[in-house]
Amino acid sequence: MGAFARFEAKAFSRKKGHSAVRASAYRTGQELYCEQTNKVYNFEFKKDVLYFETDKNFRDSEHLWNSAEKAEKRKDATIQREFLCSFDKKISVNEAKKLARNFCKKLQKKHLVAYEFAIHKGKDGDNPHLHIILSTRRFENGKFTEKSRELDDRKSGLIDFWRKEWQKDSDTILKLQNRRKSKLNNTLYPRPRLSI
Repeated sequence: MGAFARFEAKAFSRKKGHSAVRASAYRTGQELYCEQTNKVYNFEFKKDVLYFETDKNFRDSEHLWNSAEKAEKRKDATIQREFLCSFDKKISVNEAKKLARNFCKKLQKKHLVAYEFAIHKGKDGDNPHLHIILSTRRFENGKFTEKSRELDDRKSGLIDFWRKEWQKDSDTILKLQNRRKSKLNNTLYPRPRLSI
């Protein structure tokens, strides 16, 4: 356990020409309209998207990321964060959904940010991984408020904290799998009783 713990943190900014809506469209395999750039981004052709889920505080991806873009006034604003995490290949799609959803809810509880996640199988189907995209501002009482700057500081130790949390949550899934297999084996092949 623990050998697969790929966990990368990225940030997207207008200064580098990034669009939060485009990033969402690419990761979720959707066609989305960006109000900030007045462009439609279409990535429906992507075949490796297995599942995606958007924060329930928003109607859909367009609503979430256009709202997040509107909250940023600066031309060089950081508009979005991303965590890229790998899945162990033993984890099923349904287990991956639960793992991703619970992890995002933990992120939201601690930092009050909005989120979206997408599960990809990889180009050849052998590289299962997760894209978590987060708002840079907290979402409180129905609106975006202050920046969650604690996630900008690499020295804060928070990125490493979340890396360890991802590893721990993933290992928990694998341990549960092993327990279920052990119970199944005991049921199918019960140990013979020793007669005295």
